[in-house]
Amino acid sequence: MTQDKNAQTNEPLFLIQNLEYRYHQASRPALSIASLSLIEGECVALVGSNGSGKTTLLKLLNFLLPAQNSDMVRRTIKFRGLPYEKKTARKETVYLHQHPYVFRGSVSHNVKSAILSRQSNTDPLEILKILHLANKIGQEAALLSGGEMQRVALARTVANGKPILFLDEPTSGADSTSAEHIIEALMSIKTSKTIIFSTHSVRAAEKLADRILHLDKGQIISDRRPEHAEKSSS
Repeated sequence: MTQDKNAQTNEPLFLIQNLEYRYHQASRPALSIASLSLIEGECVALVGSNGSGKTTLLKLLNFLLPAQNSDMVRRTIKFRGLPYEKKTARKETVYLHQHPYVFRGSVSHNVKSAILSRQSNTDPLEILKILHLANKIGQEAALLSGGEMQRVALARTVANGKPILFLDEPTSGADSTSAEHIIEALMSIKTSKTIIFSTHSVRAAEKLADRILHLDKGQIISDRRPEHAEKSSS
């Protein structure tokens, strides 16, 4: 499933209202959002220091926090105008962890395993080319460098075929070359996906995102479009 970046919809992809999330008996919420709309086809960067709520928001949107919070998510998040359900998240979204794993076996096996699970017609070689991994296709994934493994995990995430990508610090731990390849790849991939990613890299946010949300102590303190996005929309 792909998206037309210019498609007009009557409802935002996600509409979040009066969302508050606390971990255990914490004195303050990890996340407190009065109102936020996320639009289909946008690439949104979540920036902020550790503990600002970036990962909490991504995990809530993917139902990766404890099951008892499912009712809270349904009450406070709508997906295309309807209450957001876990089954919808599993069908429409995929989450890439900050420290992703790779499967045993070759790079090709890692990517093809995601394609087979979705019965997709995606060409794994094309994805690996975008991420500068075509020359690694037959190598054991677990023996690659950290940055290369990060790219393999991203390739597997994209190959899954789901239209909405949640990426937690996709360039974290990658060397400068791998980080650049990841940003370049996401620039290409975002033309047909909705991407919401967290990052500490101001450069990655400014270069890649159509919209930047700055979080602090669980709240959104600014919501802006970077210069390149403003120029493209004018």
